[in-house]
Amino acid sequence: HSRASVWMRLRGGGVRAAAERLERTGAHEVYSSDFEINGGRGVISVYGFAPGASWRAAASALGVQAGAGGAAAALPDDPGTYLVASGGAPGSGGFAVLTDAADGGGSAEWPFDDFSMPPGMTPGFTASDSCTGSVACMVYTDVEPDAAVSAVSGAARTAGWSVVSPSVPCSTCIFLGRGDEVLVISACRLASGAGTGVLVMRY
Repeated sequence: HSRASVWMRLRGGGVRAAAERLERTGAHEVYSSDFEINGGRGVISVYGFAPGASWRAAASALGVQAGAGGAAAALPDDPGTYLVASGGAPGSGGFAVLTDAADGGGSAEWPFDDFSMPPGMTPGFTASDSCTGSVACMVYTDVEPDAAVSAVSGAARTAGWSVVSPSVPCSTCIFLGRGDEVLVISACRLASGAGTGVLVMRY
């Protein structure tokens, strides 16, 4: 799915209905695993889109308005379920996280111990899979998406991560590699206009 939009969702009460709407837009589940979400139990599933399907259409189906580079908002019919979606740079694929806040345990903390969270960012939720070692974190900041991605990727590069794709500067979706691991950093403006959501995922 190098050129497909990819969705991640946390399975919960309102999320199951949202997943059905996703599937009607051409999304298909490619991965699912138990995760620990802010210390609580949950499930994260990854969705890919068939050729011609669009993450924008999926966001619209969930009642979330997409901006130029992504969308971020609570679902209108389920305020406890939160969506962050991003199309990313051309050819890099897109990412989205759909999370049911009711399934979270405690407060979120920065989960990556090999590099620090850049100043001015606040963790929103953290998910980890003890079986595979995959970790995902959503952080919020007031800076623009490209600056946020640059700040996080810059911190990661100090820990030995190298940019894999794309090489275009000021990207809002970037892939880094280190050994067999992959780090994805994707950012978009929040639908409310109040800041930027940044997804950082290591797998």
